[in-house]
Order: sequence, then structure tokens, then C-alpha cells
Amino acid sequence: MELSERMMAERYELGNAQEDAALRNRGGLSVGLLTLALAATAGILLVAMIQALNGWSHLVVLGALFATVAGLMIAIAPNRRG
Repeated sequence: MELSERMMAERYELGNAQEDAALRNRGGLSVGLLTLALAATAGILLVAMIQALNGWSHLVVLGALFATVAGLMIAIAPNRRG
């Protein structure tokens, strides 16, 4: 078997199910830890933002920002029809 044939046989698409599962599950713990860290950071920033609000005008601006972000997320959604 030549090197190119061996590389073709060992490609990811042609591998066995155990190797595929090992490749897919790699880094699952780090993704969970990053998600937890992101949620904690978002919570801290949310508490700081709520404490910094100083009247109805700040709430209007904050609502406009959230509406803009939601609209942007809808506009660039990958599964959007149209």
C-alpha cells in the first residue's frame, strides 16, 4: 500500500465509528467550562448594568439596544428563509 492509498483509507469520512465518536467528543468539557464562564460573566455584567440604570431614559436606550441586537440576530440567522 502506498502512502496516498493509506491516507485515503485513514480519512475522517472513511474511519470507523469508534474513532469518529472520539473525534466528535473531544473538547466537550472545555466547551462546558467556557459556557459556564460566559454565563457567569454575563450575569455579573447584567447586575452591574441594572445598578447603573438611572431613570426611564436609560431604560428606553437599553430597550432600543436590545431590540437592535435581536433584529441583527434575526437578520444574520443561518436558517432564515428568504
